[in-house]
Amino acid sequence: MLPSTLAAADFTAFQRTIPSSDIVIFSDGSRLIDGRAGGGYIGFQAHHQFLRSSLSYGHEKEVFDTEAEAALAGAQAAITYPTAQFATNLWICLDNLEVATRLLSPSTGSSQEVFESFRTLAAAWPLRERLPHTKSGSIQI
Repeated sequence: MLPSTLAAADFTAFQRTIPSSDIVIFSDGSRLIDGRAGGGYIGFQAHHQFLRSSLSYGHEKEVFDTEAEAALAGAQAAITYPTAQFATNLWICLDNLEVATRLLSPSTGSSQEVFESFRTLAAAWPLRERLPHTKSGSIQI
């Protein structure tokens, strides 16, 4: 089996362990041939898509930055969505290991403000309005 096939199978198995009440955000960033950069996210809860957005950043951003911006935008949308009150955890899934590592770690360099905003949002997740039986949870990368 190819490594990418194994990774996909491992992720699929992992995804089945996430409670259906939790929110899962998939985000990504990219650059077009003409140099314009963009990103986007899609959100699922209870196996249903409930969020989706694409973001255009023009020529000013690198793909690394768009990856971080898309993860932040997805998390911001999820925390304000009414069904966040049912979720214990918010899962952010992205394919950039460096961005994933920096989202919850002190950071310097490119997109520092985005990473700081993400950490502030992660600290707010357990404090959001939720149902009495819903645990405070956290943001998981």
